[in-house]
Amino acid sequence: MIGISGKIGSGKSTLTNLLIDYFKMYNIDCEEKSFASKLKEITKIITGYGGYTQEEKNIYLDEYNFTVGEALQKIGTSLRNDFHKNIWVITTLQSFCCDKIFIISDVRYCNEADLIREKGGILIRLEGDPAEVRKNSKRDLNHTSETDLDDYPNFDFIFDNSGFKYELSNFAKTFVDFIIKLINNDREKIS
Repeated sequence: MIGISGKIGSGKSTLTNLLIDYFKMYNIDCEEKSFASKLKEITKIITGYGGYTQEEKNIYLDEYNFTVGEALQKIGTSLRNDFHKNIWVITTLQSFCCDKIFIISDVRYCNEADLIREKGGILIRLEGDPAEVRKNSKRDLNHTSETDLDDYPNFDFIFDNSGFKYELSNFAKTFVDFIIKLINNDREKIS
């Protein structure tokens, strides 16, 4: 299990896609998971929009007096606080199996990061906003979903994604090569 953390616009989806492509080069079965997938389904039922793109997250909902992105934040936090703090972790992990690598592309809270570490996973933190997404975002950039992991001390890798896409691609390739070495070392220990 690989968890990717970072603020809005840091490149979490881009890194996820790069990792999947590099794992495929090694014929490693890899799948993206998202803690927010069920949240987006719920939000779509309520508002008509799931917030699947940055543009959709910026749509203003007149009847609610906030954006789709803010709706995701409000609904997600409300269920975390009032129903169960691990609701999004539990609903995501229900579909995991052991025969592939899972990349969780939206680690936003300490309890999510801690659970990935407890399960032997690896955490990557992305810093930066190379496409300046935050500048145009209509979401609350100080919401806990953006700030909870600011001082988290247990990331395995931190990458400053303030440069060019090829630099993120190089990081992804180096990371996958590292994981392949770990997998091969484990196989040697078993045989």
